[in-house]
Amino acid sequence: MSQGPNKRDASYDAFAKVDDIVSKPVLGSDGANSWQQFRSDNKSLNNHKSVAPKAPLKRTDMLGTGFSSWDEERNHEDKVRKAAGHSSTGSGYTTFKKKNTVEEAAERKRIKQIESRIRPDDKNYFIPSPTFQGWKYNYVFTTKAGNGTGYFWDGMDAIKELKGELVRPKKK
Repeated sequence: MSQGPNKRDASYDAFAKVDDIVSKPVLGSDGANSWQQFRSDNKSLNNHKSVAPKAPLKRTDMLGTGFSSWDEERNHEDKVRKAAGHSSTGSGYTTFKKKNTVEEAAERKRIKQIESRIRPDDKNYFIPSPTFQGWKYNYVFTTKAGNGTGYFWDGMDAIKELKGELVRPKKK
């Protein structure tokens, strides 16, 4: 048997219970997702205030709840929602984003290093070689004062590979 309303119950709880009973899952609705994205991209819509005058509370509402204005009732509703762990009034839909994994963060860091041409710690800046020994990934063969002749790290092959302009030759 159903019990009467509890003083702790809020109008939100009553509507939430009705929504749970009558709501249907929306499967494959691109329109709903587009609307949510539009609302989040256009922040000015979220701050929309009505120009209509506020209606006075009905006498029965004032006697039943003890509120003398809509603002008092809304403030109370916000407190009840916050205490229950629900979102605040007017917050709209919540879209959850996938959290980043450690692997994704490491890959972003690696790509940033490549784009900035930062030499990895495990790679030598200079590999001495009196003659050209063939192509070496991320190295250029040249002679520089101070170091002499050999392969110098330049990082350009990694950038070209990242852009899809370079395909590494297969090792035999």
